[in-house]
Amino acid sequence: EFLVRKLLTDKFNSIKDILLFHFGNSILSLLLSLSLINVLEIFFSTKISLISTLSFLFLFNFIRIKNFMKIERQKKFFLYFIFIISVSRLFEYNIFFYFDNIFDSTNISWLITIGLSFFIKIFLLEFYKIIK
Repeated sequence: EFLVRKLLTDKFNSIKDILLFHFGNSILSLLLSLSLINVLEIFFSTKISLISTLSFLFLFNFIRIKNFMKIERQKKFFLYFIFIISVSRLFEYNIFFYFDNIFDSTNISWLITIGLSFFIKIFLLEFYKIIK
């Protein structure tokens, strides 16, 4: 009974740590991306601002997640990360413009977009741990 309780506690703490990291990383990414997209939109079109912001997020998240997951085989993870982020960014790009047409507000559209893609990325990144 003690062993089972310890295993369940360890598993719960592991899941909690994973969710807290991804949540914290997402909040930081959200704040940085909201700032960046609003500043870029002053100088460039919404499309260029969005593409630049998504590119920045790719590099920022790659470095943070690579360090968190303590990846040794960086090439394999980099390829998998490119796949995940490509799928996520295509989703985010299309969803952003869908909501931007509805709300006509960059900030609201971006908040909804990032919120929806948060769960998809957590699932796909945790899947990497299983297949590696």
